[in-house]
Amino acid sequence: MTKYDVVVTDPAVEDIVDIVGYLQRLTKSNDTADQYMMGILDIIKS
Repeated sequence: MTKYDVVVTDPAVEDIVDIVGYLQRLTKSNDTADQYMMGILDIIKS
C-alpha cells in the first residue's frame, strides 16, 4: 500500500472551521458539528 503525507494548510483549517460553524448553525447542535469535525480529522489522519 502506498503511503502519502498529507499537509493540512492554513486555508484548509479555515475551511474546516467554517464547515463546523455552518453545521452548528444548521443543526443547532455542537455535538453534531463536533462529530463531523472528528470524522473529517480521522479521514485526514488515515
